Amino acid sequence: MINLFDNYTTESRDLHIAMLMSDHRQETVVINDDGYLPDDVVSPLMYFFKHAGAKFEGRPRFFNQIDLPRFWEIEANAQEGKVMDKGVQRGRITYHRTDNERQVKTVEWFDRQGRTTVIDRYNQWGWKFAITTLDADGHYAMTTYLTPDGFEVLVENHFTGDIIYNHNHQGDFSLFKNRTEMVKYYLEHSGLAVDRIMYNTLADGFQVTESMAQSTHDNILFWQEPITDSVPGNMTYLLTKAEPNTKIVVQHRSAYDRLMELLPADQRDQVTYLGFIYPFRRQNQQRPTAVTFTNSDQMEQLEALVKTLPQVTFNVGALTEMSTKLLSFDQYDNVNLYPQILQTDVDRLVQEADLYLDINHGNEILDASRTAFENNMLIAGFDQTVHNRRFTSPEHIYQPDQVEDLVHLINTVLEDGNALEDQLQAQWRHAGEETVAHYKQVIG
Repeated sequence: MINLFDNYTTESRDLHIAMLMSDHRQETVVINDDGYLPDDVVSPLMYFFKHAGAKFEGRPRFFNQIDLPRFWEIEANAQEGKVMDKGVQRGRITYHRTDNERQVKTVEWFDRQGRTTVIDRYNQWGWKFAITTLDADGHYAMTTYLTPDGFEVLVENHFTGDIIYNHNHQGDFSLFKNRTEMVKYYLEHSGLAVDRIMYNTLADGFQVTESMAQSTHDNILFWQEPITDSVPGNMTYLLTKAEPNTKIVVQHRSAYDRLMELLPADQRDQVTYLGFIYPFRRQNQQRPTAVTFTNSDQMEQLEALVKTLPQVTFNVGALTEMSTKLLSFDQYDNVNLYPQILQTDVDRLVQEADLYLDINHGNEILDASRTAFENNMLIAGFDQTVHNRRFTSPEHIYQPDQVEDLVHLINTVLEDGNALEDQLQAQWRHAGEETVAHYKQVIG
């Protein structure tokens, strides 16, 4: 049995962790390797690189270590980098994470009209492992996958779908008509036990699984996307096959409920609901300490909260420097500010807080909502500022003119342990918290 994910998305990771926590320790395969997969995840690309002699060792490149034309310069902050040529931006550097480590994931190169022409991709071992060229309309044209010494292992034509696999320097090669053929080749030569497949999209994972239908059994599609007005076509195909060999597991309650409304009665028993098992790190200790991580000085109702809740300590951390507007909150005894925060301080503030106030406008940093959720903080915020509604119970999301209701919530949970437990359980239910026993029942 294997897990087969198109990409290692947040929800792929959540399913992977839930599998491990329920003692399902099959190998996890990711089709589209972005260069930063976890150590316990494999990919076809890693297999092909390994057979070409590549060594998976080294460290990620930092923003100032990329291949750069002579006399060009880099301007960088914690969010991204810019490649400049005499004041004109000629490239954009994207980091693996926005955690101030500035580890390079991609570099997009622009022509003089500002159009992206080439994308360089770097991996966690610091080598440029892929180069993608784009046509004049911005469509992907060709991607070449390279070993550290520059050997072209794979060449993918995005227009035709063809992929050339160069086995060695002697000219031996294989031609795959599409990604499905390439992944199937990998699975057949990898030595993995591919008698049962757990996959989570109706794209590549579905195509590969169906291509191996004769040699697999009891496969499961873990559906992690919304369901709107109709049942996806490939899902209908799975439900109406003459000899079905795939069960459908829906991982978000709203999608499951909608699917039950759309499906005829005779197909509903092929679909079940199963959320996630989350790796909670600690218990909530009901301490009057709140934290917010932000790179913006636009903090919804922060002043009102600080003044109305003098017993609460408000810790605010930013990866960047803080504006004078935000620094002005230093006048309050119950506010602590951390501009250009270090990771050690991030970790400490996370451990000290039992409330996460998602009240900053702009982008989320440091995967703050998930971190707060996994540390059992009660998460609350405003409708215009909440960044990850998956981890924030709807009853903890307010309009800006309802700040008194948010204050009431905070006072209530700090004064009443039972009320805090009720609100945390509502937060867990909303995020789809599951049990090990249910996972074992559904998966076997």
